Amino acid sequence: MKNIYFFAFFIICLAPVDSFANRTIVKSDSTENKRSIWLPDFAKVQYAGGTGMIAGFFGYQFGHTMNHSLEIGFGYKPRNIRGKRDLDILSLRYLYKSIRDVNLGKSWSLSPLELGIVSIFYFDEIQTSLQKEFPKDYYRFRNDKTAQTFLGQSLKKRFKNKNGVKALSVYYSINQDWVYLIDNFRAFKQDPGYLFSIGFGVIFHFE
Repeated sequence: MKNIYFFAFFIICLAPVDSFANRTIVKSDSTENKRSIWLPDFAKVQYAGGTGMIAGFFGYQFGHTMNHSLEIGFGYKPRNIRGKRDLDILSLRYLYKSIRDVNLGKSWSLSPLELGIVSIFYFDEIQTSLQKEFPKDYYRFRNDKTAQTFLGQSLKKRFKNKNGVKALSVYYSINQDWVYLIDNFRAFKQDPGYLFSIGFGVIFHFE
């Protein structure tokens, strides 16, 4: 459990470092609005996708064109969804927009291809109980933590009257679980639904 808190603290401290130079917001009247580096650039709510039935994230953008982001999220999976126990889940996510946004009008834009990796930690020691549910020697890794790769797209709507939120995005991601994939090559008995998952969400972009 201690390593979960360490990683959470690490990503919170690391995320803003590269964004120091990008925290000055220039308004249309040429006045500057100083924004705290600790305030996240966005928050998102996600349904499914391997990080819980429902999960909330906050994150920081960085890079010359702000096409990288680091996020931390907390999710919840009830026991009646794919398992016999409730799960609280911590997720650490890196996302890279590999293609520049495509403008679809004055206030709409599409991010055609987003790639990333997610580290997932479960607040529950589920290794022993899960081993009983699968073939002998199925698990070679601890399953209270795992990692995913993902790809997806997002559609953004920018607002004129911002009121703290400058844009809203909807997105989806297709996620592949490394641990389940490696173990599946050994047993060939895993439900394909465990290897891949799809998540949908909404992103609130802050001023």
